[in-house]
Amino acid sequence: MCELANLFEIPLIAIPWEVNFGDITRVLLTHFVESQYRFMELPQALNQELLCIVLRKASCKRFATAFPALSVSPPQSATNRSIR
Repeated sequence: MCELANLFEIPLIAIPWEVNFGDITRVLLTHFVESQYRFMELPQALNQELLCIVLRKASCKRFATAFPALSVSPPQSATNRSIR
């Protein structure tokens, strides 16, 4: 079995019988889903900021000044924005 795993470059792990595979899967999937949400936060924040700028008929210069802050800090809720 090790030879096949090496051949196809698939990681092979040994799990003791006492360990519930469902517990392992739950932890891994939770971590994966949370990382996907974090990955999606920035585009959503940028989209929300662009929408706010368009609705307020503000200039793109406001977005240009807000973009660095959005790309570094975690996104704020729409009710907690500092750009007006």
